[in-house]
Amino acid sequence: VWLAGQLVNEVSNYVFKRLLKQPRPPGAPRVGMHESGMPSNHAQFMGFFVAYAVLVVVYRLRGYHPLEKSLALVGTASLGLLVCHSRLLFGFHTFEQVAVGFAIGLVSGCLWYALCSVAVFPYTRSITSTRLARLLLIRDASHVDNVIAFERAAYSGGWKES
Repeated sequence: VWLAGQLVNEVSNYVFKRLLKQPRPPGAPRVGMHESGMPSNHAQFMGFFVAYAVLVVVYRLRGYHPLEKSLALVGTASLGLLVCHSRLLFGFHTFEQVAVGFAIGLVSGCLWYALCSVAVFPYTRSITSTRLARLLLIRDASHVDNVIAFERAAYSGGWKES
């Protein structure tokens, strides 16, 4: 689900770049880059990632200590800001191109999460019980409170299949 949203986000970046056609800043490195700079693709990608990940951590993860969730949130936001800063530091984009890209990504991530909350998450058990999902080994772990603890128990022999 996350990947599908990220791909939609990438397509929107492609469209925005073709519509806006704003050049990269003067002196920007041209290593394989012949496209416009508005909006920054990296910033938009990270905006989507940050928004979607934060919403998943806040609303879908259960069974984790509040400190673990807080660290995940801080780490995710920090990663997003570091990527955006690198686009400025290396001269690939202007501040506006990075800010617009990140903002578009944030909005896209929130909208995708909202869409999934209505159209996908309530039906995951039905979707994963289809013949095609079983054939593709698609599983639903949303009923597991702490997936990490569950996996640890399963691999250490603490969980027995009935």
